Amino acid sequence: MTFRRPSLPHGPVGLPLSFPLSSITTERFETEYIRILDMLNNSGAGVLAGSCVITDNSITTTLAFTTSTIQDDRRIIGATKEDIASGQQGGVVVVGLVELLVAAGTNANQRLRQSTTAGIAEGTVNTTEGTFAIARSNRNPDTLRALALLLPSPRGTAGWVLGSSLLGIDTILN
Repeated sequence: MTFRRPSLPHGPVGLPLSFPLSSITTERFETEYIRILDMLNNSGAGVLAGSCVITDNSITTTLAFTTSTIQDDRRIIGATKEDIASGQQGGVVVVGLVELLVAAGTNANQRLRQSTTAGIAEGTVNTTEGTFAIARSNRNPDTLRALALLLPSPRGTAGWVLGSSLLGIDTILN
């Protein structure tokens, strides 16, 4: 399988227009293809690894996050990489692959958006204004998670077109 980026001379990390997937090692993927921010959990409760989060702008001295219960919330910035206690710092994946907490019925290749449950994404067949990721696996009934590819901003309908073309996922996911 080969990525193709017809509109860009180089990929987002300087890779040529096409390259074999076998050339991407786990270590290289985690350092070059996943973007993680160290953020403060200001949600008032601990959050589990894979929780969807939004920026908390009430804290001005450091990057902070909280959770949302607004379905299709356009403010989702990413998902927590690990369990993070309230008031503690931790990693938030903003672009790349992550094990994401998802609602029952989420399947591979569905678009993901915030559900009405804090930190939980839900799958949908159509791209919506709040689409921030695509499920790469079905929901695991034991972990309640699915592997998901988080899109770069901007998100939503316009972001899906831009993000998928920048990452070259239009050719590998469809």
